[in-house]
Amino acid sequence: SLFGIETAEPVLTPEAEGLNFTNEGGFNGTVRFLKNIMGLWLIQESRRQWKREGDDVGFDTLEKEALAAKAFRCLIDVDDPSFETAGNLPARVLEFCRKTGQYVPQNRGEIMRCIYESLALKYKHTFNMLSGISKREYHRINILGGGIKDKLLCQMAADACNAEVVAGPTEATVMGNIGVVLSALGEIDGLYGIRKAVSESAELKRYAPDNGTEWENAYQEYIKILK
Repeated sequence: SLFGIETAEPVLTPEAEGLNFTNEGGFNGTVRFLKNIMGLWLIQESRRQWKREGDDVGFDTLEKEALAAKAFRCLIDVDDPSFETAGNLPARVLEFCRKTGQYVPQNRGEIMRCIYESLALKYKHTFNMLSGISKREYHRINILGGGIKDKLLCQMAADACNAEVVAGPTEATVMGNIGVVLSALGEIDGLYGIRKAVSESAELKRYAPDNGTEWENAYQEYIKILK
C-alpha cells in the first residue's frame, strides 16, 4: 500500500526522512508525499498457503471467518521483515504472536482477524505520522485500486483512523492515464477536471468510522509491538 498526501512542494524535513517517507513527482507539478507499507499481500499469501495445504478457500469466506473471530486478541507488525517473503505466512503470524507474548491464534479466522486489524492499525500509525509531519488534521481517506474490493479492510481503515473512507475507482491508474491524455488534448481542464470526471463516472463507496474508542485502545497496544 502507498499511503500519503498530495503536496505542492517536496517535504524534505529530517523527521520525514527519519520515518522513511518519500516524495514522488505527480501530475502538473504536484508531489505525492507517501510511505510504502504492507498491503493485501499478507492476505493473498496466507490464502496461497492454505491452498497449498489443500483448502482452496475464497476471499469472501476468509472475510466472513475474520468477522466471526473475537476482536483484538493479537496483533502483528505487518512491516516486520519476517513477513516480507513468500511461504507459510500463517505460521509466521503464529510465531510473531508467540515471540511478543500475545495470544496465539487457534484457527484460520483468528489469523485473518489478526491480519486485518493489524493492517488497519498500521494505516492509523501512518495516518498519525502524516498529520504530525504536515501539521494538519485529515478527516477523509481516498482508497484506490483493487484493494477497494475488500470491504472489511475499507471499514476497518475508517474505524481505525476515525476518518471517512471513500473507496474507488478500482481502475484508478487506467482512468488517471486517460484523464492526463484528455487534459493534454484540451478536452479536460487540468487536475481538477480529471478528478471531477473520474468521480462522476466511477462508482464510489463511502465508509463511516465507528467504534473509535475500541480502536484507539487497540492502537495503544499495537504501538508497543512496533520496532
